[in-house]
Amino acid sequence: MSFQVLMVGMAVAAVAGSIVSARAAQSAGEAQAQGAELEREQLEEEAELSELQAQQEENIRREQLRRLLGAQEAQAAAQGRAGLGSGTSLRAIQSDATTQAERDVRNIRVFGHTQTKRLRVGAEQASIEASSARKVGNLKATASLFQGLGSAFGAGATAFGKPAP
Repeated sequence: MSFQVLMVGMAVAAVAGSIVSARAAQSAGEAQAQGAELEREQLEEEAELSELQAQQEENIRREQLRRLLGAQEAQAAAQGRAGLGSGTSLRAIQSDATTQAERDVRNIRVFGHTQTKRLRVGAEQASIEASSARKVGNLKATASLFQGLGSAFGAGATAFGKPAP
């Protein structure tokens, strides 16, 4: 009879151990998921800041062009050449400056879009990692519970004289 009590005690210990192990697996999965969620949030914020920075750089470049064209007009007027109609060289210089500024603005937009896209992809990946971490934690917990139950049934079968399958 004491052998049976010992085996039942072992079965109870196996089940209790598997419950503790299952909870630990869930907690580890949740902690990993929370870390990934924080990373996702940070990357989303960085993406928003990247968009704002690109827009700001574009505005700065446009303002620089506006000031340059104004300074060129003022210099032409001071030299007695009023406006664009007085010389093709001023017109050509301003056209070149405008073309270069437009190219700069396009490059700023492309770079900003690429940076933002990279950050958003990273945020999506972090979201997927969070989901996966939760699933893995739950699967490990379930496996631990089944392992504990298997041990308990084996101990019970041994205690009561029926061999485990």
